[in-house]
Amino acid sequence: MSHELASQHHQIKVERTEILYNTGLSATLGSVAAALITTALIWKYTHHETLIIWITLVCIVSGIRLVLVLRFNQKPPTEDKISKWDRAYFISAIAAGSSWGLLSFVEVNSTNMVFQLIPFLVIAFVLMAAIPSYSASLKSYFAFLFSLVAVTIIGRYYLKSPYSFLIDIIFIIYSPVLYATAKSFNNNLTTALGLKHQQTQLVKQIKTSNAQLKYANKQLLQKQQIIDQESQFAQHVFTQLTDNLIDQIPQIRIWLKSLDTFSGDLIQTTISTTGKHYLFLGDFTGHGLPAALGAVPASSIFNAMAKKDKPIEEIAAELCNKLYRLLPVNYFCCASLMEINPETGAARALNAGLPAILQIDKKGQISNLINSTNVPLGIAPCEAEIFNVISLQSQIDDCYYLYSDGITEAENASREMWGDLNFQKSLQTPLSDNSRLETIKQQLTDFVQQTPLTDDISILEYHVTNPNAD
Repeated sequence: MSHELASQHHQIKVERTEILYNTGLSATLGSVAAALITTALIWKYTHHETLIIWITLVCIVSGIRLVLVLRFNQKPPTEDKISKWDRAYFISAIAAGSSWGLLSFVEVNSTNMVFQLIPFLVIAFVLMAAIPSYSASLKSYFAFLFSLVAVTIIGRYYLKSPYSFLIDIIFIIYSPVLYATAKSFNNNLTTALGLKHQQTQLVKQIKTSNAQLKYANKQLLQKQQIIDQESQFAQHVFTQLTDNLIDQIPQIRIWLKSLDTFSGDLIQTTISTTGKHYLFLGDFTGHGLPAALGAVPASSIFNAMAKKDKPIEEIAAELCNKLYRLLPVNYFCCASLMEINPETGAARALNAGLPAILQIDKKGQISNLINSTNVPLGIAPCEAEIFNVISLQSQIDDCYYLYSDGITEAENASREMWGDLNFQKSLQTPLSDNSRLETIKQQLTDFVQQTPLTDDISILEYHVTNPNAD
């Protein structure tokens, strides 16, 4: 039995090495393509000599790796030489990581922070993209990751980049996450290969294995039931945490349709201590549970501050800073906020990355259109003073519409989007039962028909009922 187990482990090692080299060709060509694209992006902002030296080194290393991969594939090695080929790939991973890390030595002479951070963003992308191709050899990915990060950090301090400290902190946090992801890939691959060999043995022992398979199916069913129960529990807790006062504000109608079990869109409404109506519609990056997790702190912050009559720019600043601290890189929240005095009709609106907030009069004409003039929340720390807030005056039977891009980007079977024009046309109708929301839902449903959603859909309608404005 121990001999069979040892043989199986050796065979898995051989297959892992074969997978490593089979994915090496596409990974190497992808590396060259990424280097060429990077060069094109920053060509006009760098010293050409430095950039040429860097891309030449990447191409040389990629060429060596390509020769290594082709030699392996042309004549697969015998089992006793697998360790030799593993070492060769390990060394090539160090060379590849170092060559990409040298990108940090390329100085980008641009006042635009985005262009200055392109090398760092490319490096981060390469680290993520390399995980599948290195999944068969965790030590090779570690070599690639360590050499790339080490050279990058050295390069940042060599250039005395103003973002060196921030980048170092991000790498310190980011690197373990990447390594954990690569380890997960590696473990899954090991499990899959092991199952493959186990299947061969199970075919030979079919009579005795039936009982084991039935037991395993029973266990899987139980686990699935547990997962379903946990999902329902999580959904219940999420609903309770993000519960709001919508039912207590009769002027409000909402439509929220999720792409997944959990919605990445969040709608919150609150009545302050002085009677103001506060509205919030947020669209978090992504879909499902990862996107929905950002809604929990956002909901708490919005409701707590709105209850205290805080200006919407202060609420936006607090949300921005909190989400910046909590959410991973590249996760943020596009949001629209409003505060409305139902007695006077005075309103203030703030748009940070969402489609335009619309003020529609009772005839269905657009009175005001508040486009996004603010950065989405959570991208960077901010103060309340940086937010651009628009003051508005409401008339009786005016309606305000806050909505996510899931409305306008909904597609039909021909991959045509509903678009801003169709959405605005749906608003050009008289009020029915003090709301146009049913008209919007019906027209959008008729447009997409049975086409599956591509994004969460959310819209909030606020109907002005009795402003005492002059």
